Amino acid sequence: MTVNAQVRPNVIVVMGVIAVIAFTLRVGLTSVPSVLESIQGSTGWSDVTLGALTTIPVLCMGVFALQVPRFARRIGTRAAVTFGLVLLAVGMAVRGLESLPYLLFVAAFLVGLGIAVVAGLVPALVRSVMPAATGLGSGIWTAVMFTGAALGGALTPTFALWFGSWGWALAVWAIPAVLAVLLWWPTPTPQYAAMATSPVRIRELPWRDHRAWALTLYSATNSIVFYSTVAWLAPSYVERGNSQAAAGGLFGVYVIGTIVAGLLLPWIGHRVRGRRFLLAIVVVLASAMLLVIGFAPDTATLPVLILFGFALSGSFALVLALLSEYGSDAAGSARLTAMVLFVTYVLAALGPLFIGALIAATDSWPLVYSVLAILCLAQAAFVVPLRRDVRIG
Repeated sequence: MTVNAQVRPNVIVVMGVIAVIAFTLRVGLTSVPSVLESIQGSTGWSDVTLGALTTIPVLCMGVFALQVPRFARRIGTRAAVTFGLVLLAVGMAVRGLESLPYLLFVAAFLVGLGIAVVAGLVPALVRSVMPAATGLGSGIWTAVMFTGAALGGALTPTFALWFGSWGWALAVWAIPAVLAVLLWWPTPTPQYAAMATSPVRIRELPWRDHRAWALTLYSATNSIVFYSTVAWLAPSYVERGNSQAAAGGLFGVYVIGTIVAGLLLPWIGHRVRGRRFLLAIVVVLASAMLLVIGFAPDTATLPVLILFGFALSGSFALVLALLSEYGSDAAGSARLTAMVLFVTYVLAALGPLFIGALIAATDSWPLVYSVLAILCLAQAAFVVPLRRDVRIG
């Protein structure tokens, strides 16, 4: 009884702090596309250049993913997470310098590096904190992460109207990152730190495990579609007759579906026998909703966006839960996470840039969403090996 009384409050405190940290992990990505029209109006940049503002952080998230466990091992989990959060805070604050718009690319690099450091450690931390309930733990931090994404996309245009500046509207989001630093640093988690920072060498990653590759390619394909829509969903509604504020609100509605999925699907997936069937269903549903958005954007707009967010991000939420579940131990989870995140984000970084080029070349949103629907449906090819009782070391 005494042991439980000592452990349970600590778990609650740590998961609460991890939730605050999770809030910062997507807001730096979703806030920029919601004011993309204002940025383009101020700078005159092309669609391809604007797409790079999303490509750069996602590429950093992939390129640096392999180095995160080693970096954390060297300086400790507490210092590594703090370093990542500081990078996020600085990157988002720099965006307030609207008179120096090229600093947006510096900010994109800092935000991407910060996300890579923090997100690369969270799955192993969740497994260490809640070893018997990884689905619940993953669901909590995923839902909070997508809440940050929703608010970043929905509120930034409103902030821009209030401040009369898209730069200040973006810089506001440095505040949650600063708060996360202040909460994380004193949090008592030494018993989890060693488990979450087992050394990872590139040659030791599970490159030859076909199940690891199935999970990786499923995640990568999902993320290509996700980050393409993060970059271009709101602008697509602006170009088809909506105001920037209204389009930001629609993006927020889309992310509402991702929040529900983040809470429910890892929990459901942990309990239902037909988890692969569940994965296939959400893939088909997301693909169908993409076609509706592309060809009939005014048809049942709110339900369509909620269903799309639920299905697309539900897939990713299940992947995050599997990163913790499939690892043979915390070290195995760290190795699997490093491999999946590296490949996922390097490939996903190409999505916003490719869509920007496709828009510039064709000026056809139906074609853009058709391409995304085909990519989304391709996830189904990687579902079969993702069965239960898999252990990847």
